Amino acid sequence: MAFCISDEILAPYRGKEIGKNLFFRRLDKELTNSTPQSLGQECEVRDWPTVEEKPRRFYYFDKAYSVARRLKRFKHVNHAVNHCIDWLADILIRDKLVRTGCEFLSPYSLIITTRLHAMILSVLLYKKVEYIDNSTGKLSAFAETWLQELDSVKKFQND
Repeated sequence: MAFCISDEILAPYRGKEIGKNLFFRRLDKELTNSTPQSLGQECEVRDWPTVEEKPRRFYYFDKAYSVARRLKRFKHVNHAVNHCIDWLADILIRDKLVRTGCEFLSPYSLIITTRLHAMILSVLLYKKVEYIDNSTGKLSAFAETWLQELDSVKKFQND
């Protein structure tokens, strides 16, 4: 679905590089033990801003989904509640997350990432991307399947 983000949303964030590099290092259970801690002083090490500091609205949506799961046995109520939560999330969260991601990645010239969505969004922003597989191997699988013809995407080689 990320490839369906409109060009109107992406265009303002393209070409905003200020010569910095980003090591987009995930902080969760999909991080492998072989993933480096840092890549030298020329790379800032970060994870998604929303992982580093979770917005309050995420907390409320987590609570709402928790209530919806408890209502599962009441099919009609559960369906209506889930529909409302999804509708609100679409309005209040999705666009904010896309813009936050674009703002976050736009100043960097090179993105070295352990996150698939960071790789995809970087491609959409015309960034150079190097990827380091997470524990599932999904970055290399995705890159080999869909991005192999892009010169701007390659597997990270720690020289």
